[in-house]
Amino acid sequence: MKKLLLSTLPLLLLVSCSLPEAGSRPEASPDEAAITALVTALYQGIYVDEETLPDYAQLKSYFAREAKMGSVRNGQLSLRTAEEYIDRMQAGFSQQRPLLLEEWETGHRTEVFGHIAHRFSAYAVHLNTRDSIAEKGIMSIQLVKTNHQWKILSMIWDVEPPQQPLPAEWAENP
Repeated sequence: MKKLLLSTLPLLLLVSCSLPEAGSRPEASPDEAAITALVTALYQGIYVDEETLPDYAQLKSYFAREAKMGSVRNGQLSLRTAEEYIDRMQAGFSQQRPLLLEEWETGHRTEVFGHIAHRFSAYAVHLNTRDSIAEKGIMSIQLVKTNHQWKILSMIWDVEPPQQPLPAEWAENP
């Protein structure tokens, strides 16, 4: 038994030294870093204030041509192509522009396999004021890598209802 313990001790030390510390995150792969950059650009791209409107053509460039966007509100699904959704956003802002619209990611989980990826992205929104959060929820974003570039293929989100708060791990970026 003592020989077995002594022979496995170096292996145990090697494994324990190579494990990440509790609470630390492994370094992102190049694909994960590219996906994070794309999702960050998407969130920043919808920013509105008294002087700034989104660059709608730039927003559209983040999506695959066939992309869909949707939301679930009060159990009802609303689904459009990304182009239709962004065109409706542009028309809405031309009629009634918010004083402030700011959306950001509060937490995420990304999984990549080959040329496909999924990002579970928790978000929060300021609307007209930074004094309070107007909305929180989670987006499910599916991505595809073609021609060495990640694009959003589909995106659907659900708003946090009062009776079902987001889990604590989504409160802030890890």
